Amino acid sequence: TRYNAVDADYKILPTEGKTFPFDSTLLKTVKTLDYIQAIEPILEENALVKYGENYHPAHLKGVPLDYRSFNGLDTMLTKGSYLLQLKERPAAIVGQEIANMLSVNIDYITPLKIYVPRRIKHISMDPQKAFKSALAYPSATFSIEQDLDNYVILPFHFVEQLLGYH
Repeated sequence: TRYNAVDADYKILPTEGKTFPFDSTLLKTVKTLDYIQAIEPILEENALVKYGENYHPAHLKGVPLDYRSFNGLDTMLTKGSYLLQLKERPAAIVGQEIANMLSVNIDYITPLKIYVPRRIKHISMDPQKAFKSALAYPSATFSIEQDLDNYVILPFHFVEQLLGYH
């Protein structure tokens, strides 16, 4: 379905917190299930995204570089090319809602600046200390439905580092 382009049929979620160890035992167990075609680690987080002088909240989704082989997102692109890496730079596939709100251009020059809260016990009132940020370059925009067009699809390793899970 169209929703599978962003969301899987089945998810394995932690009982507490946001993440859990993705170990080989779990991987082997899940792969033995007849109805599972593929299993891949995904990281999701809410973030604030800046492009030029515009800001907008977004839902980040960190995916493996071969993610396009698991979904039909590449068939829902409205502009650009399905790329998650531009040489050494991380690329972003931006939902149409976010692209419209930020006036995103696919020029491979102007980056998105992505802000996430730091994973610390005591949050600082200083925004420089309270948030981590990183740059990714828009490579494409996609449109599925309004409630799914608020995603920014990014390389898994980029989101993993940004969130401090590496």
